[in-house]
Amino acid sequence: MIGVTLVVVLWEAGAAAGELFAGSAVLTAVLGFALRDTLGNAVAGLAIHAEHPFEVDDWIQCDSHANHVGKIIEINWRATKVITLDLAYVIIPNSQLVQASIRNFTKPDPLSRWSLFIVAPYEIPPQKV
Repeated sequence: MIGVTLVVVLWEAGAAAGELFAGSAVLTAVLGFALRDTLGNAVAGLAIHAEHPFEVDDWIQCDSHANHVGKIIEINWRATKVITLDLAYVIIPNSQLVQASIRNFTKPDPLSRWSLFIVAPYEIPPQKV
């Protein structure tokens, strides 16, 4: 209602209607580009809350790097907060999580296997390693 009233008042003041609508289209495009990432994260956050691919306290890996594993400590509309095995606090935008392949180590079974590779010289006996 306010927008329509503003257009009518400006038109009565002598502004051309085509210029008013062209100006509002440019303003809408500028706002759309400015809010693109924020709106993308919000929509992705809603998708995560609706689908529940992971929950707080789940252990996930959201890319192919083996050392990028962490425990989810918070999920909100914009981002997911994870604490890694190195005790680093990582905030991942939800739009990136929606596009990534996610390994959930907690579901369906909380028990999981971890591989550990140790490099040692051949001279040391295996019992010592």
